[in-house]
Amino acid sequence: SLPQRGQDLRRADRLLTAAGFDRGRSYPLVTSDDVPGLAESATLFAHEMRKVGVQLEVVKQDSSTFLGQSKGKAPLYTSYWGTNDSLTFSATKLLLSTASSNEADWRDPEFDAAYRDAVSTADPARHREALRRMQQIERDRSGYLLWGTADGVDVARDTVQDLPTLPGYGRVQLERTWLSG
Repeated sequence: SLPQRGQDLRRADRLLTAAGFDRGRSYPLVTSDDVPGLAESATLFAHEMRKVGVQLEVVKQDSSTFLGQSKGKAPLYTSYWGTNDSLTFSATKLLLSTASSNEADWRDPEFDAAYRDAVSTADPARHREALRRMQQIERDRSGYLLWGTADGVDVARDTVQDLPTLPGYGRVQLERTWLSG
C-alpha cells in the first residue's frame, strides 16, 4: 500500500550537494548477466543518474568474476537474491543491523524493533502492522533501490525427478526435471 515515489531531480541534486558528492568523476557500477534484466537495470540506473550529473560506467562481468570479486566487495554493484522473497527473510539476510549480508551497511534500530515485533507475535493484526512499519522504514531510509522481483518456482512431489541442486536462481533451471510413473 506504500505509494510509488516519483522522480524528484531537484531533491536529488540538493541531497548530492549537501553530501559533498563528487560529480566531477565517473564511478564504476558493476553488474552481470546472472539474472534476466540485471545488466539492463544497471544501464537504466546509469542513464537516470546522468540527469543529476552523476556519471556511472556500467562494468559487466562474467558470473564467476562478479560473484568472486565484486558482489559484496565493490563500492557500487547490482545485487540479486534467488531466495525467499518475504520481508522477514530479507530482513534476516540483508536489512537487520546484525544481518549476515548487510550489503548496504544499513543499521536502523527502529527497523530492528519492528522486525522483532513481527516475528514475536501470534496476533495477525499486530504482525501486519509490524510488517507495514518495516516496509515504510525500509522504503524511506534503507540503502537499497529495488527495481523488481521475479516469480519463483516451487516443486514438491515424490514423482519429481532430477531437480537442480544449484544455489540461487540455478534452482529454477528445470530443463532436465521430469515426472516419474
